[in-house]
Amino acid sequence: MAENEKRKPRCSFCGRTEDDGVTVLSGPGVYICSACVDMCNSILEERESELDREMNEEFESHILHTLPEYAGALLIPGDPSLDAAVGMYIR
Repeated sequence: MAENEKRKPRCSFCGRTEDDGVTVLSGPGVYICSACVDMCNSILEERESELDREMNEEFESHILHTLPEYAGALLIPGDPSLDAAVGMYIR
């Protein structure tokens, strides 16, 4: 192995070097290539999307359960607009 080959930084995750067509970034005692960074970003985006979806579902469920209570306090009981407002939101 040539002296230059020993000094080329290798990705600590996949072993690629810049000779493999990626950019290799260095950190404190580790290296990561642009391909591994892209893969990590994809994983993080997917997890964030899942969390956003779960939070939206939880929020919508909370709203659907509390809306009639709040609507009842804000609107006059027996007012037909109460039923219309709650019915339109639930649809």
